[in-house]
Amino acid sequence: MTNAIRQTVTVKAGGIIEIRVPELAPGTVAEVIVLVDPGSDSARAERVRALGILLKETQGLPQTQALTESEIEAEVSALIAPVHAGRPFGRSNATPKPYA
Repeated sequence: MTNAIRQTVTVKAGGIIEIRVPELAPGTVAEVIVLVDPGSDSARAERVRALGILLKETQGLPQTQALTESEIEAEVSALIAPVHAGRPFGRSNATPKPYA
């Protein structure tokens, strides 16, 4: 049977968390799970830091480019030309190889 002990603690300098449980015998193996209050200053600071990183990454993404009608026609023609030449999607007239 698993026993649970709940304590609310404050993280000390250097990220140290102290838990005192006199009911446990020395040498007892215990699993510790740390849940941070989402409203805490440190949790908020971490979310702000993560959002800042995300913002920098997304600002570096390529921007869309407006195309003119003639540029669109040129792109479509480049894709259609091989089909009219009997080579769909620019492939050669060689016999297609089956997938392995």
